[in-house]
Amino acid sequence: NQTPLSPAGQNSVILEEGFDVAGDFPPTGWTLVQSAPDPDDTWLQTNPSDPAINFDNIDSQSLYSAMVPHEPDNDQDEWLITPEINAGGEMPTVLDCYIGTDTQFLDGATITVNVTTDDGDTWTKLWDAREDLDEIEDWQWNHVILDLDAYVDAPFKIGFQYIGVYGNLAGLDGVKVKAGLEYLYKSDFEEYAVGEMVALY
Repeated sequence: NQTPLSPAGQNSVILEEGFDVAGDFPPTGWTLVQSAPDPDDTWLQTNPSDPAINFDNIDSQSLYSAMVPHEPDNDQDEWLITPEINAGGEMPTVLDCYIGTDTQFLDGATITVNVTTDDGDTWTKLWDAREDLDEIEDWQWNHVILDLDAYVDAPFKIGFQYIGVYGNLAGLDGVKVKAGLEYLYKSDFEEYAVGEMVALY
């Protein structure tokens, strides 16, 4: 058994994955569960040539993304599962990621985000592209942020599931699980002029 990933303290990134290490796929500690008969029809590490799909539009350092091509003849139920995560009771804890979809994809299949606290015996769906995205016309990266506070008291895993038949290319990138409060406002007062009033009482 692997030691669960745990926060180092407040404002910490517990898990961060950009799928950019060539040949390390699924990434170390992650699990790929494939149902499609062809190994090219499940989650893959790839770098699409279409600039509208390439994640480097969001992150200029991105080399690869995790993607699932559509399979026109067979059902797909493809899972990419994180290592076990332990937030140590820290709140708030959120999943922050980018999921790529388009309307043709949603007509034929969907991508869901799920969480398990019993190593995959049962899963709870947190997000479904078909249900939770507004209709879009073209393929695009969608910024998804999900509340994980209900799961911070015990180790958990997150599963990204592509399910359906004859959908379209789906993508995942920029995955982070973050724990602790982030600054809403920060100032060292250097931006104020000497003698300028900064507060009323």
